[in-house]
Amino acid sequence: MSYFYKILKLINTLKDKKGIIKIVGLFLNEIYYLYWYLIHLIFNNLPFTNILSRINMFLIGKLFIKESHISSKFFPPVQFFPKLTVGKNVFINRFCTFGGEEDIILENNVILGPRVDIMSGTHDYSNPNQRAGKIGGKKIVIKKGSWICANCTILAGVTVGEGSVVAAGSVVTKDVPPNTIVAGVPAKVIKKL
Repeated sequence: MSYFYKILKLINTLKDKKGIIKIVGLFLNEIYYLYWYLIHLIFNNLPFTNILSRINMFLIGKLFIKESHISSKFFPPVQFFPKLTVGKNVFINRFCTFGGEEDIILENNVILGPRVDIMSGTHDYSNPNQRAGKIGGKKIVIKKGSWICANCTILAGVTVGEGSVVAAGSVVTKDVPPNTIVAGVPAKVIKKL
């Protein structure tokens, strides 16, 4: 059932101020999602050049990333996130996704390969009637000089140590020690650097 149908249904049953508040809330929710859709549509369809990439990162940093540095660059399309902090000389490749409820911090000189998912959100799964219950989250930090290879997933509460490498296709569920290579599902240390 669409939000607009719900709004029409609520208008028919208005009897007090609570109904009006619900309608306004639904309307604002729709505007919020439309805003994010338009921002991603605009920035992810600009032609890529080194200069445009830096301009895009600067504008995106001013518009809807918590903090960014103009020396960082990305290849569109990328799904950004309002609680994302991007350090100096960070490289974000195509089709990366950031999401969740808590901060995601990419320190200086971090490289993300294509299709990396970094998700700081999680759900309470203790209720047997609805396993994906209340939304929560934990901060994710990717320390300076780390390389997250293609198709990796970094989950809530993880810190990737300084100078570490996460091998392609890995799912990181626990902290990664500094200067190590991790690989697998779930990711495990395979080599000290």
